[in-house]
Amino acid sequence: MTQSQQRALNYYCVKVPKTVSDDGAIYLSARRVEVTGSGALTMCGGSEQENDTVLVLASGQWIAVYAASYLDGSAVAIKQWKGEMANRLMDG
Repeated sequence: MTQSQQRALNYYCVKVPKTVSDDGAIYLSARRVEVTGSGALTMCGGSEQENDTVLVLASGQWIAVYAASYLDGSAVAIKQWKGEMANRLMDG
């Protein structure tokens, strides 16, 4: 098995301006996240092919990206993000 085949499919939240998504977030699964030299966010590998592009957002069209919980969308690797969990509870 190659290294790219071993890379796990993860669930992410991309925080975006409300002009991009009404609730300010996009949730998706991907194997790889990259930020280009121009600041674009590229997420790849939603299928078995790691190089399949799942989402591309231009610089200025995204704010933050984090590994998210499948259960409630909250950040799984961030110990504290003031207001983020409270916002998720109010939204859902």
